[in-house]
Amino acid sequence: MFTSMTSWRPPPGPKEVDLQGPRPRESPGVRAKAAFFEALIKSNTTALVRCSAPDSPLPDHDACPDFPEDDGDPSDRCPSSPGYSECDNLTRVVRELSEGRVKTVCARAVLAEKHAELAAEYHRMQRIADLSRTVSKENLAKTSKTLKALRQVQQELYATKKRTQALEERNRKIKDENLALREKVGLLERYDFEHVQQSVCMRHYTRCRVAETY
Repeated sequence: MFTSMTSWRPPPGPKEVDLQGPRPRESPGVRAKAAFFEALIKSNTTALVRCSAPDSPLPDHDACPDFPEDDGDPSDRCPSSPGYSECDNLTRVVRELSEGRVKTVCARAVLAEKHAELAAEYHRMQRIADLSRTVSKENLAKTSKTLKALRQVQQELYATKKRTQALEERNRKIKDENLALREKVGLLERYDFEHVQQSVCMRHYTRCRVAETY
């Protein structure tokens, strides 16, 4: 028998499979785990704040809050592995990350302190360089003045040497003249006094007077 087209329906397709697996129901055990992780994060944050000083010891992870016992329904746990083992692994990972973060914060604090020390040393060396530059400028000015005074002294010394040479030349000429006069005086002293009673001018004058008289 033929059926009407209006009553025909397509065959049902395959059912959708939930790939995520069964979803656990929210139970008091899950809430206790959430409260535990919240307390753990708060304790790690407190430890990081206390570790801001470079000499502070690492936080004691044994002081973390105890993991709550799971009194919920066993069906709420993961079917592949127990819920407590998974939380224990997560706790270990959180502790390792907390330790790494604490070490990083401590190293950062140490680096900040070293940076502050290096900055202070840099500023000190910069002040020393500024003072040295100022002293060098003052010494350069003093050296310039000293060189100028030295050049003036050298010029005066050169002029004095020239005057000294001129005076030495004059003294040498005077000595030569004195020597010539001394030789003349010696000749006059050795000459006969009778021949020098009358000078040449006197004898010439006498001859002229005698000629006029006669």
